[in-house]
Amino acid sequence: MLAAAFVPLFLLSLFAPATALAQHPNFSGSWKLDTKTSDFGGGQPPKSMNVKINHRDPALIVMSRTVGPQGDQAGEYRWWTDGYPSKNTIRNIEYSNTVRWEDDSLVASSKATTPQGPMEMTDRWRLADGGKQLIVSRSLTVSGKQVNQQYVYRLQ
Repeated sequence: MLAAAFVPLFLLSLFAPATALAQHPNFSGSWKLDTKTSDFGGGQPPKSMNVKINHRDPALIVMSRTVGPQGDQAGEYRWWTDGYPSKNTIRNIEYSNTVRWEDDSLVASSKATTPQGPMEMTDRWRLADGGKQLIVSRSLTVSGKQVNQQYVYRLQ
């Protein structure tokens, strides 16, 4: 009788990993940066920034368009959310990236060599406001100087 009580628990445990994976948020959509609620860590905000995200775990593709002091710039990068390393080139700089899930947040660690020196960046992505808001909290270190930023995007 005791063994019969454990059978349902055992069967439930077999499906728990699949259920946990299904709980990760999906970042797909067209997003517009809200410059008024974002924090650029003392840097100059762009005039506008739009990103289109295609997210089918473990693949995540981001296409961005930014209008700012350097003019109109477009970029695309591809990540793997299962921790598999990737490399992306944005504005002639190669970035090495590792992306993984931490609960319902996606954490992207990036390294690059920039004209200002070595750069390390950690982005933490999470959804808020019922999935209508994407918040990217960034810790950026370039040549030993650290800056914290927060980008708030609205689903379009």
